[in-house]
Amino acid sequence: MKNIILIFIVLITITAYSQEERIVINESSVELARVLGKDIFELNGVPFSQPIVTATNATANSGFFNTAYIPKKDSLYFKVSVNYMNGFVPEKDKSYSPSFPTEEFSESKLLNYLTIDVFNGGNIGIKDTVGLYTYLLRTLLYDGIKDGTISFPDRTATILGNDNKVIVIKEKSLGNNADKRISDLESKYNVQFPDSVLTEVFKTLDGLPGSFTLPKGSGLNSMQFAVPQIEIGSYYGTEILLRFIPKINYGQTVGDFGFFGIGLKHSISQYFFDFDQERTFDLAVQLAYQNSTLENVFGETSATLTSNANILNFNLQASKNIENIVDVYTGISFEQIDITADFVYTIPIENQVQLGLVDPKTKKPDLANGYPGDTKPQTTTLTVDDFNIKWVIGVKKDFGPIAIFASYNVSKFDIFNGGIQYSF
Repeated sequence: MKNIILIFIVLITITAYSQEERIVINESSVELARVLGKDIFELNGVPFSQPIVTATNATANSGFFNTAYIPKKDSLYFKVSVNYMNGFVPEKDKSYSPSFPTEEFSESKLLNYLTIDVFNGGNIGIKDTVGLYTYLLRTLLYDGIKDGTISFPDRTATILGNDNKVIVIKEKSLGNNADKRISDLESKYNVQFPDSVLTEVFKTLDGLPGSFTLPKGSGLNSMQFAVPQIEIGSYYGTEILLRFIPKINYGQTVGDFGFFGIGLKHSISQYFFDFDQERTFDLAVQLAYQNSTLENVFGETSATLTSNANILNFNLQASKNIENIVDVYTGISFEQIDITADFVYTIPIENQVQLGLVDPKTKKPDLANGYPGDTKPQTTTLTVDDFNIKWVIGVKKDFGPIAIFASYNVSKFDIFNGGIQYSF
């Protein structure tokens, strides 16, 4: 068991580097950084960035109708409009619960990473070096959180939030927990570590930062899009809808976003009233499909986010013309959203400096001088499958062939929609 403790000592000391010297790249340390980096990113980076994916798609998936009225059964006409969407970010999407990859120490679990040669003096070998290092680091973090010397905030900002928090490590927390673990193992297995080695270990641990500030969000309370839309009618009381915006950069928070949609609306009121007679109300159903893509880069890992969303929208809509005043309209929308988001990221730059992967002065790869950078980007895939019911209520005012309209969408993600339309 003495070898086990020595491995633990090596694990702790791999984080100690001198920035004044050329660091020799340790591939095991680099691989450990990747494994832990992936754990930390999936626990924190994904929930930090996920709200921007759902918020953009929820906002864009609105404004499909401003009346249930289809004027002619079989006649060619066009309605061209520009739709403005303003989605209000709910409070729940502005924060998440951060966490660290932690695990309670277990000697039986430790043995899963080792081989013991009982026929050769009990010599110990390592089955999985990176796995062992990762496990031991998790246990050290677990000890600190359990005894309260490492404090985690309950909530911190997502990419849409603003109030970011700090993880605080009490002075000598890691060193004290390591000392306790080492003392227990020394006593149990009757081994002793050289004082010089232990002094270096505790010096390294005590020299680590006492706090880690979590990423700050953008403080975004709403997001806006404008999309051109055309409706073409009518065949058997059915209109086709087409909408499209190319991929456009909407700033650092949103990134590049674009989408297209297609829909069919069918008049139900035609079965109750003739098209040329006065109607008490108008009723229609609509089925629409929308696809969107989102690309962005964020965070210290320079994570590249690429998401693709498919949204199916079915709505039942009704409208009433108040003569010489306005049309009022309402509808119930049922939405099925399926999103796949891929995150590609590298080891954070500061850690690449510590590992000798990038030039410490420029913080960039330099192959000519032996700084390769992180050559193995990692990928995490997020899938979102959600069902949403939305209530839409709005008004429309005609001025000859031109109309203006505005509506409010009540759902998990409230949206204001408005625009101008020209019919011919």
